[in-house]
Amino acid sequence: MNKKSFTHCFSLIAAILFALSTIQAAPLPAAAQGGTEEGSTIVTVNEWLVLGPIATPLPAYNDEGPKKIEPTYMLESDLMDISSCKPASGKKVYVPAVGFVQWIKKGAKKGKVSLVFDKGPVQTAYLAAYVEAPRWLKVKIAAQSIIPFAVFVDGEKTIESPKPGKEGSDSAKEVALEQGSHSLIVKVVCQPSDTIATADFKLTLESTEGNAKPFVTTKLERYLSLGDILNLPKTAGVTISPDGKMIALTMSFQPKEKESPDRWLEIRRTTDAKLLASIKDIEGLRGVKWAPVGRRLSYVTSSKGKSTINLYDFETGATTSILKDKKDLNDYVWSPKGDCIVYSITEKPKKENENVKRLRSISDRWSYGRMRSYLYIASVPGGLTRRLTAGKYSTNLLNVRPDGKAILFTRSYEDLSERPYGKTELVEMDLGSDRINLLWKGHW
Repeated sequence: MNKKSFTHCFSLIAAILFALSTIQAAPLPAAAQGGTEEGSTIVTVNEWLVLGPIATPLPAYNDEGPKKIEPTYMLESDLMDISSCKPASGKKVYVPAVGFVQWIKKGAKKGKVSLVFDKGPVQTAYLAAYVEAPRWLKVKIAAQSIIPFAVFVDGEKTIESPKPGKEGSDSAKEVALEQGSHSLIVKVVCQPSDTIATADFKLTLESTEGNAKPFVTTKLERYLSLGDILNLPKTAGVTISPDGKMIALTMSFQPKEKESPDRWLEIRRTTDAKLLASIKDIEGLRGVKWAPVGRRLSYVTSSKGKSTINLYDFETGATTSILKDKKDLNDYVWSPKGDCIVYSITEKPKKENENVKRLRSISDRWSYGRMRSYLYIASVPGGLTRRLTAGKYSTNLLNVRPDGKAILFTRSYEDLSERPYGKTELVEMDLGSDRINLLWKGHW
């Protein structure tokens, strides 16, 4: 390609890109736009998903208490978990003592959606929509109605108007929206009377971010966000049963509202990945292992610095504990016969003067230099325990002999006489007599 042709192609591409950049995306049908001042855009919600009104009577004997519960109490009550709610047109929600109630699509004339309440007890209704932010931006949300209401953005209460107000009075608040889709749910409460049988609700979103305008829709569809790709349930561990017919998956998921991830167990069939069992709400899950005999699965749970080794039996569906509330429990290994486990406990040194410390060796400079790990054995079932090792140095379990009568472990310690300044002992211990046999000693 000569220089003239290259220049012509470059000019053509630049012209196409400039034309595309001038095309503005059309607003979604659930919202209408209007300007107030230069650089400001107001989006009025013209279509909602509506659930209800639902009869929500006040508690019985309400008149007997020292403080009478008002209808606005329903704004605080948890009739529905708004934080996890994903409304969609036609989706049904079961309400106790009422039955199934369906989300329906309803238009709002000039931004006002009209709600009709039956005569009778206090009633609650929900309005829902989704706000799509093209990038990070700040939006001022303004709402108005003559009946009490609360506005939730992504499950968080943003605006609350607990007292009936006059038509035209606004309740407003500015919120920051990240790029992507955000749920917008409104909870309204009404006690029908001779003067109030219908009520209007209006909500607008005002953006001062120039061309970055939020769009509102009633469709649950949205673009993938970075969180959808990165924040997915992850497989943190995999272990296959001795017969090869089942697989235990340690699953992990990090919710936005929590500092630590949720962990749970899924047991699936290896031939078709069918879910056979799921164990959830496990605090500090780790150490998932199959017992060598029977359809049994063991795992460790930890809470407040103490650990418990649990055993789940697929035949009975029962979960029992092998060891309970062991402090500083490390790892454990099953005996090949499945009649016991060998586990290790870390012993920490007593706290000394923080300002002065006598160094016993080079490794003593580290904060963990004086920690020691020792081995124990526990029977299954029963949980009868016995200590196997002690001494000056830590013992690290390698394996249990196939007949279950001996274990293999190592001891490592500092030796400054020659490089690499450390030695390791490979030791076999007879579990019946605790007799030890030094198999090898040298640089590991």
